Amino acid sequence: MADETARTRITVAPGGPYIVEGVSGLTGADGQPVPPQPRMALCRCGQSANKPFCDGAHSAHEFTGATAPHVATSKTRLYRSQELTVSYNRAICAHAAACVTGLPAVFDMNAQPWIQPDNAEAEAVIDTVRSCPSGALSYSIEGETPTERPTPTSITVQPHGPLAVSGPADIVGIQRADGASGTKCTLCRCGASGSIPFCDGSHATCGFQDPAT
Repeated sequence: MADETARTRITVAPGGPYIVEGVSGLTGADGQPVPPQPRMALCRCGQSANKPFCDGAHSAHEFTGATAPHVATSKTRLYRSQELTVSYNRAICAHAAACVTGLPAVFDMNAQPWIQPDNAEAEAVIDTVRSCPSGALSYSIEGETPTERPTPTSITVQPHGPLAVSGPADIVGIQRADGASGTKCTLCRCGASGSIPFCDGSHATCGFQDPAT
């Protein structure tokens, strides 16, 4: 197991994989733990025959994987209630819909505005925001974001979807979008995202599949 005191580093190799160092846990797409190595290369082009690991397929497929410039320059929208403020950054949203299914009274794509935090108790809103895997949602109370207890960083390979990173991690060479969480993100591994290196839900429409288990 990696040293849990070391901060995780994720390097987005140009035209290549994610080089992950210092992660404490790795869970495969089948839900089973995978022994993490001190340094791992995880596929982000979607073509590896050894997912989630890189097998060099990016070279044969001429994968470029250039970072989307709008990710770093995007702005966070604020939705205020009497008790708290919910922040949303569309550029890093994986469209997993955990908020919409978890608390539809507050998160409703058919409403204007689509986030109405006054429609539920503050604790319910906070719990739903915390369930957001991409870190696109966050919250503050009276302008202050509560400090949460740090946890060892782990990566979960979501079935036919992104890499869900939970815990503090430095994404080397990538400027986080305005309002982006520093302890949570979802990284594209289908190669089709318009918000590379972050997932934008494109895996659901591009036919990306994990090998049968």
